Amino acid sequence: MLTLVSARGRGLTECPCASSDGPGGSRARIATRAAAVPYCVSWRGESRRPSVTYCVHGAARMAKVAVTHKYSATADDVWALVGGFHTLPSWHPAAVKSTDQSDGNDIVRDLELPDGGHVIERLEEFSNSGRSYTYSIIGGVMPVEQYVATLSVIEDDNGAGAIAHWTADFVVVGAGEQETVDLVANGVFLTGLAAAADKL
Repeated sequence: MLTLVSARGRGLTECPCASSDGPGGSRARIATRAAAVPYCVSWRGESRRPSVTYCVHGAARMAKVAVTHKYSATADDVWALVGGFHTLPSWHPAAVKSTDQSDGNDIVRDLELPDGGHVIERLEEFSNSGRSYTYSIIGGVMPVEQYVATLSVIEDDNGAGAIAHWTADFVVVGAGEQETVDLVANGVFLTGLAAAADKL
């Protein structure tokens, strides 16, 4: 079992269990490494490479990827573009089509990928006023379990633009861990947020 610590490219957040014995009396080990992506993320004018940080209590790992992108457009304009749960194909090049598979209980999208694969995602939380939504992967080709992600948009500190945050935590199954982290960080988050900038 693994407890997520942090992975925001801004230094390690102290894990509550780092100073005490973990499950079974084993002391938690904290490890941090950079996600192997071809370019860095802009954070308040600085270039930073996304990082993945683990607090390991055993063999299983849970990874969290966090990517930030700054825009010159207003937060409302950025959210108007990226904030629709079913509108991902309008701005993300990795989403060819989004099919609404919602039922009476859940809001679900079936995303078709460029290679013909599909990813099924369920909306968990949505706040239009807070410019944020959280979703989980419940099926499809991604080699992950317990995948929960949040996309949010906030105003920049100086009020002159906006900052988008896209985060996810998940367990990799049936694939290479680093390759999957890179896929999420680069192929999904970085690629998408950069493409959105081109449409604003």
